[in-house]
Amino acid sequence: MRMTKVTVFDLDDTLLEGDSAQLWLEFLCEQNWPGAQTALLNCSAMMDDYYRGALDMQLYMQHWARPLLGASPCQLAPMLARFVSEVIEPRFFKQALARLQVHLQQGDHTLVISASPAILVKAICDYLQVEHCIGIELELLEGRFSGKALLPYSLGEGKVIRLRQWFKAQQLEAASQHLHTVYSDSINDVPLLQLSCQPQVVNPNPVLLDIASAKGWTVHRWQR
Repeated sequence: MRMTKVTVFDLDDTLLEGDSAQLWLEFLCEQNWPGAQTALLNCSAMMDDYYRGALDMQLYMQHWARPLLGASPCQLAPMLARFVSEVIEPRFFKQALARLQVHLQQGDHTLVISASPAILVKAICDYLQVEHCIGIELELLEGRFSGKALLPYSLGEGKVIRLRQWFKAQQLEAASQHLHTVYSDSINDVPLLQLSCQPQVVNPNPVLLDIASAKGWTVHRWQR
């Protein structure tokens, strides 16, 4: 029996140029959404920590989710569609889209795992026609966002935890036996890259490039 091949893509700066969570806050500012400007300032001040692999994700998500407090998924749906078509679509790396199509056409279980909020990840994956995706989930109370993000966060080792949960839900017992290829740009994803048979590093920073070079991982330079 052919073993199921699982291919994982990170989202931000792997499939597309930029950070979708930050781009969303900028988009909300352009719509004059209440609280968006403060959230953007607070979250932007923490991005250096993310790129160093030292982000306090709980604090980041507290700031990020505050403008959505009291909103419903239905209320956000039209804005998410506009955000993806107007902001995200022009930012996709052409090589990333080509690789994604190869894996989908091969019949791989293809999964996007991101440290961005799941409402963004799902909207982008729907646009790409990728069925499976993981992001940071936001709590809903009586159908409205509470302003709280739910553990475990899909960041660093948290991506491995969320991946194992997904494998269990898909009835794939051992991630290390099925995880064929992982694409990522992020130093935060070293634990995930180490699990795969074929780690693929995209546009790495110097620290990740050194790790990839030492381990013999494939390095890609992708662009729009």
